Amino acid sequence: MRREMIRWAGLTVGLAFVAGALLAPAADAVVVICKRKNKIQLRETACKSKETQIAATELGVTGPQGPPGTVGPAGPGAAWALVDKDGTVLAQSGGLSVTAGTAASYLVGFGASVSGKTLVATSAFTSSDEGLRGEPVVVLCGTGPQAIPGVCTSFFSAGVDDDHHLIVITGNPGDTANEQHAFYISVF
Repeated sequence: MRREMIRWAGLTVGLAFVAGALLAPAADAVVVICKRKNKIQLRETACKSKETQIAATELGVTGPQGPPGTVGPAGPGAAWALVDKDGTVLAQSGGLSVTAGTAASYLVGFGASVSGKTLVATSAFTSSDEGLRGEPVVVLCGTGPQAIPGVCTSFFSAGVDDDHHLIVITGNPGDTANEQHAFYISVF
């Protein structure tokens, strides 16, 4: 046991010495780390015949950080809109369309599939809609796992029952009846 502790202590001191030796030489100096059995040796140019050269990273030593890489393309980001109670889009990320329907329903078009994405509708206060209201409900059109088939065509005309559209339905303060209110819609 004692012999094992002495070996570990020696290895720890040896690693500290190697790390210090690698960081201490002049910038233009060449240092090669060589290993033979349990011993590590620093050489100026090359290892001897029975030694194996090892990388400094195997000892946990890393060099300085390199230059930053090139900037990649922008991700898809989130699509969002602030919609007033009459269906007017007050602000948006771009590319969305909104049509107000009957029974406080709003058809939101995204121009691309939103299936498999997180769909969030939240209440919003606007200058024309400051009263209390219930929580908005969002339903994906189409036939995907998030969708309720046929719900979009029950509120709006045929041709919108695909995963490029969703419906937001807003309600009164007690959520007992549909009532027009402003909302935010976000897809990410």
